[in-house]
Amino acid sequence: MKIKMFFYVSLVFLLILFWSAVSAQYRGDPGQNPTDRRQKIETYKIGFITEKLNLTPQEAQKFWPVYNEYQSKKQDMQKKLVSKYKDYRTTKEVTEKQATELIDSSLNAMQANLDLAREYYGKLKAILPPQKIVALFTAERQFRRELLQRLANRNNHERRDR
Repeated sequence: MKIKMFFYVSLVFLLILFWSAVSAQYRGDPGQNPTDRRQKIETYKIGFITEKLNLTPQEAQKFWPVYNEYQSKKQDMQKKLVSKYKDYRTTKEVTEKQATELIDSSLNAMQANLDLAREYYGKLKAILPPQKIVALFTAERQFRRELLQRLANRNNHERRDR
């Protein structure tokens, strides 16, 4: 049981570190507003997922509001968890009570994410066939991989230019 808990806590911690690293690494153009960068990424993501799912106009019209609502709720949950971790990041030693609270928060966040995913799976099932929902999961992973690759390539170019 302790091994499973350690695994889950480690997984959440790695996801938070991953998100922090991606956020910190993506600087973009010095004159470009971070909101503009996010908007560019979102626009690219919409095109990427629409293409991968081969959505009909009717499906897209119903799908995107539900998907965007899901993503927004998921982001809010992530921000709350990250803020809890920020409190402990600067502390070199964490008390047993603090560690227990952090583990509980992580596990609760994982459960909340799972509950949210199940809720929105039910909503998406009413809009898309199961094959397209599976394709959505695949497209999301491919999009993240491609985005990370682009960020890595951009950072490598910036380092070489210095």
